[in-house]
Amino acid sequence: MSSAPNSLRASVWPAVWLAGLVPWVSAHAATDHPPDAAPCATARAELKAHDLAEIFLKQQGKVELKRAVGCLKLENGMELPAMLLSLPPLDNPYSIRVAAPTRGSSYLQPRIEMLDAQYHPLRSYGAERLKRRGMEMSLEVFMNAANAEERFVLLYADPEHLGDTDQKTTSQSQALFVGTGFVITGNDRTASLRSATDGELTVQLLGEQWEKALRAARNRGR
Repeated sequence: MSSAPNSLRASVWPAVWLAGLVPWVSAHAATDHPPDAAPCATARAELKAHDLAEIFLKQQGKVELKRAVGCLKLENGMELPAMLLSLPPLDNPYSIRVAAPTRGSSYLQPRIEMLDAQYHPLRSYGAERLKRRGMEMSLEVFMNAANAEERFVLLYADPEHLGDTDQKTTSQSQALFVGTGFVITGNDRTASLRSATDGELTVQLLGEQWEKALRAARNRGR
C-alpha cells in the first residue's frame, strides 16, 4: 500500500500551521514594539493647542505634561514635553494660576510663556518665579487690557532647573497612654524631590467670571 497520502499530509500540516502562526507573530510583534513617538515640534506654532477654559471647567485644570501630549525642540536642541493652551477671550481681567504638586519622588518646575497670535513670546516666567505654597509650587499670571495681544500659554519644564532638588518634610505624631494621662510624641521625615521633565500641573482661571462659570458647570454636572 502506498504511503504517498501520508507523506502529503505530513508536509501539508506544518505549512498550514506556519501560515496561521505568521499573522499571530506579526500582531504580537506590533504590540510588543510600539511605533516610535512622533518627532518633536521644532516651532511653537507646530504644537496642538488645547482649550484652557474647557480644561479648567471639565478637568478642574488638571493636566499631565508628557511627550504624548506634545513635545518641543528648543533652540539649544533639547527636546522636552510641552503643552500649548489657548487663552479665553479677555472680556474682563482675570489671572492664570499654574501649580505643580510636590508629591512622590519628583516634581515639575514649569517655564511659562505667554504667546501672541503668531506664537511669539511676549512674557516669560522661569521656574525661579514659582513660590512654595503648602504641598505645591505655584505662580499667578495676571491678564488685563495690557495683555490683550496674548493668545496662548506654553508650558514646559524649565531646562535651567532640571535636576534641582527640593526638601519635603512631613510630621507624624501619636498619643501614648502612660497611666496618668497621654503623652504626645512625634517625628519629622524629610524626603528629597528631584525636578523632572514631565509631571502633573494644575492650571486654573481665577476671577469673578470664572468662579461663576465653574459653579454653572458643576450644577450642570449634578
